Amino acid sequence: MLLYLIGIKGSGMSALANILLDDGYQIRGCDTSNFINAEVNLKNRNVIIDPLEKQEFLQSDLIIIGHSFYNEALIDLLNQNKKAYFEYNEFLDLYLDSSKLICISGSHGKTTLVKMLSSSFPSCSYLCGEGYGKKRENNNFFFLEACEYKKHFLKYHPKEIFINNIDYDHVDYFKDEAEYINSFNEFASLSNKVYCLYQYKNFINHSNLITYGLDKNADYHIEIISENSKCLVCFYYKNDLIHQFIIDKKPNHYLELLCGDLAFYHQHNYDLDVIIKNLKDFALPFQRFNFETYQDQVIVKDYCHHPTQINYNLEQCNLYFENYKKVAIFRPDRTSRLIYFKDKFISELEQYDYAFVLPLSHTEELNGHSSKELETNKIFFIENIKDISKYLSFKDKFVFSFMSSKDLSDDISCIKQILKKLD
Repeated sequence: MLLYLIGIKGSGMSALANILLDDGYQIRGCDTSNFINAEVNLKNRNVIIDPLEKQEFLQSDLIIIGHSFYNEALIDLLNQNKKAYFEYNEFLDLYLDSSKLICISGSHGKTTLVKMLSSSFPSCSYLCGEGYGKKRENNNFFFLEACEYKKHFLKYHPKEIFINNIDYDHVDYFKDEAEYINSFNEFASLSNKVYCLYQYKNFINHSNLITYGLDKNADYHIEIISENSKCLVCFYYKNDLIHQFIIDKKPNHYLELLCGDLAFYHQHNYDLDVIIKNLKDFALPFQRFNFETYQDQVIVKDYCHHPTQINYNLEQCNLYFENYKKVAIFRPDRTSRLIYFKDKFISELEQYDYAFVLPLSHTEELNGHSSKELETNKIFFIENIKDISKYLSFKDKFVFSFMSSKDLSDDISCIKQILKKLD
């Protein structure tokens, strides 16, 4: 059976394509011509990716449509041609076994927690926002990243739910913070068990709420005893110490996710020694604080589009690269976020030693607004990454944090060329 995915290069859609391939389906799709990292894996699996204008989807048995492509004109065309179709989340709800479905939600950290949970035990299936997914036979659980945008996650009917955090976002859709919080409450009502980061427990009204985090009052909490680059992690349930282990030093938001991971597997009576062993070589998902050393400088690629995520980035830079100057290079991803979070963006970016703001993409330069609005005497707006040379001497050791939900590969290549010429 041929399944056709419109918007196949999207992070969720490309992950779904991989899952369907694992399940033995024929997969084909279409998308924009812009290069997106997720397409590399699809092409390695011999998936044909058509240009959007070819309308090859009219020759397929079933069509799955990514959220960005789901519009009235397309739906009219499919109806005229009597084609069967589903929006991405509608298809997932029908396709996945709800008795094994564990949905991971929250404003931040969804992708990392899905990958952490699925790495903790090898018989699990997963779909997460780094563009990868895996369907395993006889899987114990299916971990699904469930996004709150436009209340898409309300289509799912999971066995259990994670709510990492609730930090007002998607201001182009939710009219205020109360509506945003309420969407998570609606989602929580769809499941029999909810794991929630302790700080947000009062936002969620659920009879079977399990809290986790770094707060000693949480049902599950961890305490960290640090010594140089290593940490002794003490894991508690209801104030009873149930496990101890040593890991490399990690930022607090990572430790919160780790606590949620351990809480889940303890609830399901798994051997925590095995879980910790499986996480020994855990790597963060694509574009989640991925870093490399180049010409004695550090280049970070990070999926930051919200002020809180910028704060997380600086926390990690200070933790791992204490003796480096911290350089923020930020490309805002949506005009609505730029306008609403303007003051918070400025406040967070001014904490860096140097901060630079790149233009919004041409599709987002709307209503006369520009990322130049973030410019202050400590934050510099630059049209092109090459202009950074006007402000930096490159004599110090720098951490260059490239932050955006957009692909910044070209900008990173450019900074590498600048550094190479200086060598």
